[in-house]
Amino acid sequence: MTQTALTREQVLAMEPGNKLNAWVAWKVMGYSATDTSFNPHKGELYIRKLVKNASLGKLPNGVAIVEFAYMEMLPEFSENITAAWEVFTHFDMPLVQKMFDRDDRDYYICEIGPYRARGATAPEAICKAALLAVLDI
Repeated sequence: MTQTALTREQVLAMEPGNKLNAWVAWKVMGYSATDTSFNPHKGELYIRKLVKNASLGKLPNGVAIVEFAYMEMLPEFSENITAAWEVFTHFDMPLVQKMFDRDDRDYYICEIGPYRARGATAPEAICKAALLAVLDI
């Protein structure tokens, strides 16, 4: 499970896929959690559905942990450059560049203001930098 207050290390360690896509949809792209259940004894919020342009309901007090169930129909923000471009254009003057290490292996860096993330692909780097920026970590 993932805590609501993600750390920088947790964001940078995320692999491209459903979990990273869900966090980006929720925190960066403004998707609303419309199908949830909350266990107040453990502080666990289970989100089963994220919807774009839905009215945002208030989350219950005491949420310590968020678990995303299967997220059907979310854009593949961390895997598809077209979807990642939607994330990229949410920010003023972001930068993404392809780099090469000493062994001539390529990777990508995305910078959004002072926030910087590295990924094996441009979508991965964009999503991680975007999360760092909106969470201010």
